[in-house]
Amino acid sequence: MKKVISCLICVVYIQTIFAQITGRIIDAYNQYPVNGASVFLNKTTKGTVTNRDGNFQLSLPEEGRFHLVVSAPGYEIYTATIQSNKLPSKLDINLRPKTNEPVEVSSESYEKNGWVKWGRTFREAFLGSVEEAKRCRIVNPEVLNFRFNNKSRILKVTTSAPLKIQNRALGYNVIFHLEEFILDFSVDYVLYIGYPFFEEIKSDPSNRSDTWTQNRAYAYDGSVMHFMRALYRNQLEEEGFEIRKVTMIPNSNKEVKKATAQGFLIKNDFVTLQPSFAFYSTPFLLEPDSLYIASSSLFNLNSIAFSVDSTTRGLYFDDYIEVNYTKRVEPIVYWQTIGLNFNSSINHPDAEKTLLSKIRIKGDKPIHVFSNGIFNDQRDIVYSGFWSNYEVISRMLPYDYKRK
Repeated sequence: MKKVISCLICVVYIQTIFAQITGRIIDAYNQYPVNGASVFLNKTTKGTVTNRDGNFQLSLPEEGRFHLVVSAPGYEIYTATIQSNKLPSKLDINLRPKTNEPVEVSSESYEKNGWVKWGRTFREAFLGSVEEAKRCRIVNPEVLNFRFNNKSRILKVTTSAPLKIQNRALGYNVIFHLEEFILDFSVDYVLYIGYPFFEEIKSDPSNRSDTWTQNRAYAYDGSVMHFMRALYRNQLEEEGFEIRKVTMIPNSNKEVKKATAQGFLIKNDFVTLQPSFAFYSTPFLLEPDSLYIASSSLFNLNSIAFSVDSTTRGLYFDDYIEVNYTKRVEPIVYWQTIGLNFNSSINHPDAEKTLLSKIRIKGDKPIHVFSNGIFNDQRDIVYSGFWSNYEVISRMLPYDYKRK
């Protein structure tokens, strides 16, 4: 089953005081103002550009914590964390020009016709294979660079400029500053790191605003953002979420039978029958390599979530937890996506009807969750199940989204 980490990273912390940020962007080396730099709050609709003196003003959408991103051609991306109740009077930001770093030693060079060969693969991993992805378009695919390592079976994608994505399913134009994209075919694993900025598409007769309102609500319900906001407010049950403790166990039955079958074929050299589709279609070989056992009783939220301070909730647990969103059934396209990867070992009665996901924390430190659904560090949470297929760019909503 595919594992996904989607990350919107931040590397510098600034504590900030008013509902409006003011600042000045200058070149770190010559101290000249940077004109036309993009300044935005990561994964929101709030952004602006600097004037010829490098100055900018930017309003926060609400109280809370946000990631500020500054981007300009020829410069490294600058990121910081800001908090609405702790703002300095003015931010002075130094942008570092990009340098020509040593070329990575690799047996694989970037492919000249990478989009032709890998475009569909990238679209499905990045935008998803869900219904919303059909109404998404990458406007500038020419900025994508693809490199595939045949030995490791890893596809890496970089960009020479921000990606421009038109999402006519949800009514947004998205400027995505892609920092890293890795698709590991050997373990069915996707990692992408970047900074999206959202712009509302003006409604037209073919895409009325009320249709986008409905589509956004559909994408929000049962999402990771919805879950994190409900967790922050201690309203998981009211919002339709159930969490259970999960224990992962290796499927030794499958491994033993597979080894026995393969051993028989190897020892009997006179046997001309080779492993075939029919042979490998026996039920035990179609079983998953690992099984998970979900507790029949609900997890007590207080055992894994706690208050860090007045604006922050902590989340930590060992192993896995299962998240069940009970207010929606699995769409047909989801069954088509997961195919034989569906795990039928879940032991509660509505498992085949509602939206089931599993999450685990990679590190040994708590995840910090804020009121708008932002959580750090997103690189340390791995999804499988429903979220691994549906937490994709084509269904992504900005953090200033409010369900109507």
